[in-house]
Amino acid sequence: MRIKILNTAFVCIFMMALIVPLAFVNVYGGIVSEQENRVLAARPPMSYAFQHPRDFIKQFDAWFTDNVGFRGHMITWYRQIDKMVSEGHYEDGQYLILIGQEGHHYFADVNGSLIPKFQGKSFLSDGQLSGMSGGLNRIKAYLDERNIPLIVMFCTDKETIYPEYYPRTIKRGPEPVQLTIITEYVQNHTDIDLFNIMECLVVAKESYPVFDKAGDAAGILSHYNEIGAFFAYQELMKHINAYLPEIKAFTIDDVNITYRDRGIYPNIPDVHLKQDIEYSRLETDVFDNVNLNHPSQGIVFENNDSSLPTILFMRDSYTGTGNYLSRYIPQQFGKTVLIHWNNMAYLDEYIELFKPDIVVFESAERALPGFAETIRATWGSY
Repeated sequence: MRIKILNTAFVCIFMMALIVPLAFVNVYGGIVSEQENRVLAARPPMSYAFQHPRDFIKQFDAWFTDNVGFRGHMITWYRQIDKMVSEGHYEDGQYLILIGQEGHHYFADVNGSLIPKFQGKSFLSDGQLSGMSGGLNRIKAYLDERNIPLIVMFCTDKETIYPEYYPRTIKRGPEPVQLTIITEYVQNHTDIDLFNIMECLVVAKESYPVFDKAGDAAGILSHYNEIGAFFAYQELMKHINAYLPEIKAFTIDDVNITYRDRGIYPNIPDVHLKQDIEYSRLETDVFDNVNLNHPSQGIVFENNDSSLPTILFMRDSYTGTGNYLSRYIPQQFGKTVLIHWNNMAYLDEYIELFKPDIVVFESAERALPGFAETIRATWGSY
């Protein structure tokens, strides 16, 4: 008898769990969901059931899914549970995206190739390190002959700055981290002005978010955000000022920082200078008779004040093409030339054409194997 009562109670509870949400369905739909920053699906007209049955079924399913009772509460509960139990599940597509603690996302690249770096395993081979150092020495000697300073800047991945949110099931390697090892090796085997931005971002993160918590595409996840880029710019300017002291770096007082929502991800920072200096992007025909692996890999900005120095960036996406570092540099140089570093074989051609007053190499941490191979292949035995 007792078992029968328990079974009956279980069936009643189960049926209530199915029926009660149905009693609170939003009949019409089409309302705005602030949690998801979108308009929920509206109920399709009943006439569609006969006139367009396939469309009716699809639209009915979308309406019901979006408007079932207590849906908002369930989204809130899910997010709270996800924060507590997340141990590194992932979304597997072209790229691997790790989902760590408190909902932080990390870009792990194809097949998770960046995970071993976090675990402290060698990220560059001895041959890549020595080849890159040798190639950079030859480039510096080439530029020294022309009295052109060279600065090399290594940017950092999110997990190097925010290891505390990385999935707990993946253990971080011992100190020093791979970026520090690579930086110190090159510093010890060259006399180049070379640095990474790890320390400045670790300091900045105490007051500002320098990487976004999460995003919806690998291209977003793999970069610092606009605040991180601003502090990286300031760190770069310390090195530029050693050669060009007359150029004054923008300070935090020169920018406005606002926050916006992107999809379901809140508080994404926007950084804008309070007063922009006028400059323009030149037409791509400036590279018509220049060796370039792809037309999109060369960009030139020209300031209204042509008396300012010219700077050449051999860079990747951490410099950007009008965002990140390249939002600020064109405002302080007469001409800013941005060329992807995979065109390093033609560096001497760019030097002769643009006659820069200073040259900066920039590479993302995750791209250092490719950067090292390119330097070694093009200048290693130059």
